[in-house]
Amino acid sequence: MTTATPGDVEQTAEQAAKYHHAHYQGTGRNRYGRVVFAFAPFTGNEEEPIRPRDSYRDDDLPDAARDLLTAEYDAARRLWWSARYVRDLKTATTEAPALWDAYQRAQQHMTDLRRTLDTTPDTYWTSTVSQLVDAQDKALDAARDWDDLARGIARVHDDYVYSDLAQHEAYERAGVETDGWVVGCTYDYDAYCGAPLTRIVREAVQKQRTHVQQVSQLTTRATG
Repeated sequence: MTTATPGDVEQTAEQAAKYHHAHYQGTGRNRYGRVVFAFAPFTGNEEEPIRPRDSYRDDDLPDAARDLLTAEYDAARRLWWSARYVRDLKTATTEAPALWDAYQRAQQHMTDLRRTLDTTPDTYWTSTVSQLVDAQDKALDAARDWDDLARGIARVHDDYVYSDLAQHEAYERAGVETDGWVVGCTYDYDAYCGAPLTRIVREAVQKQRTHVQQVSQLTTRATG
């Protein structure tokens, strides 16, 4: 979309006919009088839309047609860039649903075992604590696996930060459901304090272990 060019837009587009992008389908005006372009859908696999060099050297090309071509290729490039964003996001999230599901199951198992401890008979306390430790380790492993993948998703968002698409729009076009996903920015995965989901689980594990340790100490003193 660009400011309306002088003269008849259809005639101007016809003058530039041999230089139109392969996906170009037509030129018109919107209700505000601005020139708009219609293109066949981009997949993101095409070469970057760049205005042909010959169009700059063509002395027979009117200035209005030159301006129209510049605007056309700018519009095509934005659509192509958005399509690449969606394409790369699809690739980066291929394994995400399975990994997120694995994390949720591991996290829920850890939480359930912790609650079980509140009603576990003393004779089964040690074995249940042992199961809890195993569950905590598995939850941390699942979180690390997720963070490894989420790092790639974050990198895609960072690469296309200037796309016309917001992140939620890119996810929608990629057909990806992201309910509850923890995905930070690229910086988060290089921070000294750890990747986002791993940090969340580590804090939850530490809270559980502190509680178990305090209960163990208090009950030991009471029976000592």
